[in-house]
Amino acid sequence: MRILVIDDDASLIQVVRQYLEPDGHIVQGAQSALDGFGLILSWHPDLILLDILMPDMDGRRLCEPARRVTQAPIIFLTGLASEADIVSALGAGADEFLAKPPRSRELRARVRALLRQEQSPSGARDYYDDGYLAIDIPAQRVTKQGQRVDLSPLEHRLLAYLVARRGELAPHRQLIEAMWGKARDNSVTMLHLYVRHLRSLLEPEPSEPRYLLNRFGEGYWFEPHDSLKS
Repeated sequence: MRILVIDDDASLIQVVRQYLEPDGHIVQGAQSALDGFGLILSWHPDLILLDILMPDMDGRRLCEPARRVTQAPIIFLTGLASEADIVSALGAGADEFLAKPPRSRELRARVRALLRQEQSPSGARDYYDDGYLAIDIPAQRVTKQGQRVDLSPLEHRLLAYLVARRGELAPHRQLIEAMWGKARDNSVTMLHLYVRHLRSLLEPEPSEPRYLLNRFGEGYWFEPHDSLKS
């Protein structure tokens, strides 16, 4: 797989190359946001590792136009690690958030999880439409009141998992394994942040969710509606 690292630190690009090339990946580096965006357009990477704090542009600003031209998973590599930073990264379209310097085992695991081939559930549960929210899982297309909602690949994965099992409680561990393949220290916190962000994008009133419901301390489920026009 082709992996693009956009970071002004040449030594970090080399470290990532040393971690990932033994797994068979081709790693390309760019030391500015502008050069990185050019490679996204011309090289078509399968996954992007993106720094937030770069001299020419904040990585979150680059993530937004990148999302319009590629569906490749995006992992932010950064020294910022507060909840507000994670929320802003998800809002920009990132799939993952890893602190610098990345640890080899964790980085390789995140890359494997994001690149693995997904087996979408087949049949009628691939689709959902209640007049307000429409979800086409195979096409990775979501609309709300007829307007396209742009989701990251990992957000699509979470939503697809819940919609395909609509009405069924999915325990935290089950969702974490579906999204990342393996739990890590902050997995439950990350799951909560992803659900919160999805609610902000999909729910009529995110503070009073109708679709993405939870049972405290246990898990989440997608609640279908026969008709929800407003």
